[in-house]
Amino acid sequence: MIGEESTVLYESLKFGKNIFIYGEFSKTHPLVIQNLAIGIENVEDFLEKTKDLTNLNINYKAANYFYADNAKENYQKFLRGAINKD
Repeated sequence: MIGEESTVLYESLKFGKNIFIYGEFSKTHPLVIQNLAIGIENVEDFLEKTKDLTNLNINYKAANYFYADNAKENYQKFLRGAINKD
């Protein structure tokens, strides 16, 4: 997943996707700072960093900082409540 700023980047964390931040935030983005994404400056930088994906050192366990473990159950409860209201 490559992006500059989007909730999709955060959502991708929960699915264990490799995230690359491109553009002016490539070094200062919170996901890069927390070792949850890799900053890239250009196409050549991206190609170099993706030659060996095992060396990315992305901390997927830290993704729970953004998501509750019971998020699915909470969302289902919310939907049940919304459906049962007139």
